[in-house]
Amino acid sequence: MADSLVGYVIEYLTSDDDSMRELALHWLCEGYMNEPQIAQTVFKQWNSRLPEAAYPTFPMLSYFPIAKEQIAEACVRAHAMAIAGEELTSLTTRCGGKLLEQVVQLPARDLQPHLDAILETAQASKIFFRVDVDELKARIATLDKSADELAEMLNEAVAALVENPDHPGMNRQGLRALEALRQNYPDYMDLSAVLKQNDSANKAAEVSLKLVLTSIVQFPGNDWLEQDLVPYLHDTRESILATTIEALIHRGTGLAAQVLFNEFASASENNRRWIARGLQRMRVYGLAPLIRQLRDKVSDHTLWLMLLVAELQQLDPTSGPTIVDAFKDLEAVSQAVIDAGTLYTFVCAPLQEQIEPQQLEASFRELLQRVHSKIATTEVGSQRDIRSIRRNQAKQIDKLYNKRPKA
Repeated sequence: MADSLVGYVIEYLTSDDDSMRELALHWLCEGYMNEPQIAQTVFKQWNSRLPEAAYPTFPMLSYFPIAKEQIAEACVRAHAMAIAGEELTSLTTRCGGKLLEQVVQLPARDLQPHLDAILETAQASKIFFRVDVDELKARIATLDKSADELAEMLNEAVAALVENPDHPGMNRQGLRALEALRQNYPDYMDLSAVLKQNDSANKAAEVSLKLVLTSIVQFPGNDWLEQDLVPYLHDTRESILATTIEALIHRGTGLAAQVLFNEFASASENNRRWIARGLQRMRVYGLAPLIRQLRDKVSDHTLWLMLLVAELQQLDPTSGPTIVDAFKDLEAVSQAVIDAGTLYTFVCAPLQEQIEPQQLEASFRELLQRVHSKIATTEVGSQRDIRSIRRNQAKQIDKLYNKRPKA
């Protein structure tokens, strides 16, 4: 995706409006954006606004980008937040816990110089209970093993998991061996060959597949494996399907996006929805027109809305005219549509060339007003409180729209 658009979103991490900072943060993290400026900006906001005010949902993130050059600062901040928050339920403490959790997801080679600082931080508070320091030590120790030793570790893990698929120790051992093999001996193991062994009746092959898919999610690498993942987008095993899509999202390449697009039409109804969710999290320049092609061909309204969110999430200014048309046709929408529409309008309205920026802004405001009106007229009985909350949320977004600085 064009760097300038990512830069625009990063700028919204500093917005004075709470909801815009949250929308920007989730857009960046859900798409596995890894620009160092993301963490730099979040850290500065924590300095000026405090964690509980800057990004209240930070502890809910499943991914937050930290560059290896930022590990030391992240450890210091995590330690300080854990101490400052004191109570485990404190949002400041939980932000510190999440930050260190994300640090230890980095490659073991990058973490090795910071092991002492990580161990010291992990001992500072019970909030770091999810940080497995023993596993981290084992990952770092594994880096010193030879390729043959790592292969033996991997084979041992596969054999044990065939007997007991839920064996957590062997699963971790297999992933440790794969991480070290891929980092230190990239030509030793043919991952493509493993992915091509699509035989669910072969337990060893299935175990190897799951380990390799998980390893690709953890560390996408530079292997050209996107085409090898195609068969698993049609898999009936939900765990395989979900991990495959996560791997493609984390790869984040144009080829990964093309694979999702190409396989959508022939996928089953259930798998189409999974693919649509994957497209929502892709951040690839030129993907929006392809998503629009899919949206024009589907008849299921829920799937159509999912693809609309996916197109909005691309933040492609050229989608403006078709987005305006889509907004005009909508009567009932999900929170996902409102959130994606808000970010799209704020980022892309000033960048319109085929229509006036005011057209996009007005169409989104009219959509919000229709949502307000429909919710208000259907408030009855026990649903009143829920609908009142939804209406107030929509009104807050409409108010936010009105505060938007005009180009």
